[in-house]
Amino acid sequence: MKTGLLDSPPAKTLAEYRAVGGLNALTKVLTLSPEEVVGMVFESGLRGKGGAGYPTGKKWSFLLGKNECVVVCNAAESEPGCEKDHYLGEEKPLIVLEGVLIAAAALAAKRCVVLVKRNSPRLSESFEKALAELKAGKVAGAESLEVVLGTSHYLMGEESSIINLLNKKPPLPYRRPPYPAEKGVDGLPTLVNNAETFANIPLIINLGAAEYATNASFLCTLHWQGKKKLVEARFGESIEQLAKRCKVPLDGVKACLTTPSGGFVPRELFTEPLDYDGYARKGISFGSGAMIFLDENVSIPRQTLELTKFFGKWTCRQCKECSKGIGIDAVAVLEAVCAGTATRHDYESLASLSDATKGVVCGLAPAAGHAIRTATRFYAKEFEASLAGKTAGTDCWVEGL
Repeated sequence: MKTGLLDSPPAKTLAEYRAVGGLNALTKVLTLSPEEVVGMVFESGLRGKGGAGYPTGKKWSFLLGKNECVVVCNAAESEPGCEKDHYLGEEKPLIVLEGVLIAAAALAAKRCVVLVKRNSPRLSESFEKALAELKAGKVAGAESLEVVLGTSHYLMGEESSIINLLNKKPPLPYRRPPYPAEKGVDGLPTLVNNAETFANIPLIINLGAAEYATNASFLCTLHWQGKKKLVEARFGESIEQLAKRCKVPLDGVKACLTTPSGGFVPRELFTEPLDYDGYARKGISFGSGAMIFLDENVSIPRQTLELTKFFGKWTCRQCKECSKGIGIDAVAVLEAVCAGTATRHDYESLASLSDATKGVVCGLAPAAGHAIRTATRFYAKEFEASLAGKTAGTDCWVEGL
């Protein structure tokens, strides 16, 4: 696949990277206008790979014409089950950094930051080594690059938490507006994209927007029967087709958990094409880079409880809808469901708890709400069984939770 990040050679040194065409995209960008570069990114159809799926070209366009700005690469991969950004940063850091430098050149950035969590030493060391080579090679824009270590908590990957950290404030989310494109790091307009998003930028420039769009894909870790495999999922193929292509057996599988924040995709929707808008119309999501296949013996109420406890553990305590609504109330109801002691009122309260997450500071509570909504919508029978006094099974996926 021509646009594949996995298929590209594992060039870790600058010499190896140049030998396979590395930095050709940056060289080309330096001959183009900012509008031409942003236009190519927009026309490619690239969307952010961090989970929200916001159109990257549109995001970049907000910073066009700014006198000065900051570009931030979010490599603080936090979502359980995901490992794509770690893979890229550890095995192919130069393609990520070239993407950052292209953004910096197009948007006239004066400062570029790669944000890595403190508990990812291999990742930070890999980026530091690649950055040192770029600076030693006097690559255009490399002097503006730096690697910054963030905290180890889940919300470190949230863009406003990153901005607060870089502004030497407590690394917690803040309410927007102002949006980063208006006022972010150092009070300047700021672009934040995740590492995989930046890694796709050189591919777009080298291939052209149209060819890239024809073969667009995203990195995804498949989890099944205690095994896992990092693959490239192609937009337009279905979960069923992806599993078949990657030799993942679906016998006995009843659901796909598309990361904790992605929620549940039921087996009957495994034939839906992987498409941001199509999935949204179905009320589902393919998350931020992982698909966990759940067998028939997995209890969906138990799995939902574990996911909700995870979100409750990492709430920043700034919004009661999250800290109390999700972290305390929803957990208590789901514990009652799993124990077979929930009342009809308890069960119905899950809907209001999962919906009362709009207007909160960040996306943690809405993500928790989405997991609850997809669970109760597609697996209502399992929840209804608890109202008859049946206790939930104990099997569920807990890796990284």
